[in-house]
Amino acid sequence: MKKLMDNLLVKIVAVMIFVSCVVASAFGSAGLLMLDANNYMGKNYDAISKETYGNVARCYAAGILGDVTYDGELNGSYDCDPELKYVILKTSDKLDIADLNKGIFDNGDVMYGSLDGMEVSGVLCAQEGWEVMTYASRMPVYHGFIEYRASEDVTYYEIDTAMDHMDDNADKYYILYAIDHGATEGSIFDEAHSCAAALAWCSKYAVALIIFTFLTGLALFVFLMAASKKTLSFDNKIPYIILFGLTAGVEMILIACVGAVFEASLYFPAAVMLSLMFIGLGALVFVYFCMNTATRIKAHSFMRYTLLHYIMLPLRSLIGNMNENLSLTVKAVIFCGALGIVQLLGLVFFHADYRFGLFLFVIYKLIELSVLIWVVMQFDRVKKGMAMVASGNTDASIDTSHMLPAFKSHAADITNVSEGINKAVEERMKSERMKTELITNVSHDIKTPLTSIINYVDLMEKHGTDDPEMQEYLEVLDRQSDRLKKLIEDLIEASKASSGAIEMQIEPVNVSVLLSQVEGEFEEKLKKKELIPVVTVPEEEQTIKADGRYLWRVIDNLMSNICKYTMPNTRVYVDLISKGDTSEISFKNISATELNISAEELTERFVRGDKSRNTEGSGLGLSIAKSLTEHMGGTMDIHIDGDLFKVTLTFPKV
Repeated sequence: MKKLMDNLLVKIVAVMIFVSCVVASAFGSAGLLMLDANNYMGKNYDAISKETYGNVARCYAAGILGDVTYDGELNGSYDCDPELKYVILKTSDKLDIADLNKGIFDNGDVMYGSLDGMEVSGVLCAQEGWEVMTYASRMPVYHGFIEYRASEDVTYYEIDTAMDHMDDNADKYYILYAIDHGATEGSIFDEAHSCAAALAWCSKYAVALIIFTFLTGLALFVFLMAASKKTLSFDNKIPYIILFGLTAGVEMILIACVGAVFEASLYFPAAVMLSLMFIGLGALVFVYFCMNTATRIKAHSFMRYTLLHYIMLPLRSLIGNMNENLSLTVKAVIFCGALGIVQLLGLVFFHADYRFGLFLFVIYKLIELSVLIWVVMQFDRVKKGMAMVASGNTDASIDTSHMLPAFKSHAADITNVSEGINKAVEERMKSERMKTELITNVSHDIKTPLTSIINYVDLMEKHGTDDPEMQEYLEVLDRQSDRLKKLIEDLIEASKASSGAIEMQIEPVNVSVLLSQVEGEFEEKLKKKELIPVVTVPEEEQTIKADGRYLWRVIDNLMSNICKYTMPNTRVYVDLISKGDTSEISFKNISATELNISAEELTERFVRGDKSRNTEGSGLGLSIAKSLTEHMGGTMDIHIDGDLFKVTLTFPKV
């Protein structure tokens, strides 16, 4: 059973059968209502068709009679033979309707038509000059509404009262009509036949049909409710009041469409089919609404998307906040209560004597304005103190004199935050100083024995050896000791740069000349990596404010990085650009490895672009370059675009 409930195709088939059951039940119910309303219950086709054919024939005959009474002539063409025979009589005297119904009309002159021996089915009469109006329904079970009036009269009368209002001196017209009850499709009784056949069928089978479709539909409805999903989707999260409103609106529109179909005087079978189609759509909308509701209930989320939930949500939040701030809530209630009492007293005084009441109202408003200004000023003091702390002024304090207790407590908390920040900053600075001192001391301690190692390796190389293997060992010792020495120097310099323990001699530096030396200084390293330098320096010399020695150290670090990490057989660009009051030095190269790292991370200590660490380097070069640049009053920006690596140094011009 669970598999059936989870099968989408089974659900679709069940919905279609349910809709069919609703449509069939509606058809049977409508048929029973029509049978009961017209006293056709229990009658067969012949009895019902006699009535429906008679209704159609009566309206048709009234139309012919109205044509004749208009001017005494039959102007229209009425193609109803042989299913409807009629005779039009003209006389100046009133004729006996009972005799006419028996087919006796010897006292009248036959103007048009012939019954050809057929039995008279009905008689209508009117006199010349009368206006006969026919309001015929396309539902053959209903009698058409036929009225008449004299040309100068505004009052309408039913056609059955015509004999009571006839003038003795006027010409009178009688139409006798006979019906062929065997006429069906293709005749004027086509719709009457369809209606009679449908009602005769309903008379026999409607009750059984309704019982069967009701039970089947009920079982399918229960199945669909049980098979509705348990997880919410988009349509299950629509506020329930909106879903209910849309469903009710659609159902009302469909009901109106059913009514409009029969008001539009459509062909009877077409009207029935259209009505059943609208009923089917209504059933489909209804079952969707019910399944949507069942899903919400199963997911325990019915109340979550109701209007009551959206009303209760802010209310529940308000109550929760009031509980959390009970003291403040009590104060607010007391304040509002006192304020209400004052306002109520003001109303009493105003009612007793409006002049005195108006005076008290002005006094009350002045006091209210003064208190409001006082509260706003206290709030502004707290706000300004908070802004000072947020801007980095950790020594800021707030004057809490003459403050309300709530504002005073808040201001004290802000002051405590400021003191806490000060303490945290001091602890952080102390920690940084200790780290710097540790690195510097350890580096110096390592440097002393390293110097001895380098010196002894140098002595051993000078004495020489005939053993090739021993010579190779010496070369490795020499290379690695130099690398370790460079690392220690970088550590010391990085420590000094980050702590600011460097004495800078800021002076005018001709950066154009400095960059012109780059190509020559790094020619050997660049050739070794098969790199092509492209140095662009404007003809006009540019002088910046910097320390020449440390500026060259920055350039040396950047060019060393380029030589280590650039893809072979590519160009390296070094450009000097003048931008207003500043000069920009940019270095661009293509990385040999993928740069899956941010620009900010690259400037941190011991971080290298080559994460595999297959190349030489300490990961301190960019960090040292950035610290030195900033100590000289410049900025260093790194931009990474795919494999393109770009560093821009910006310094103020002299």
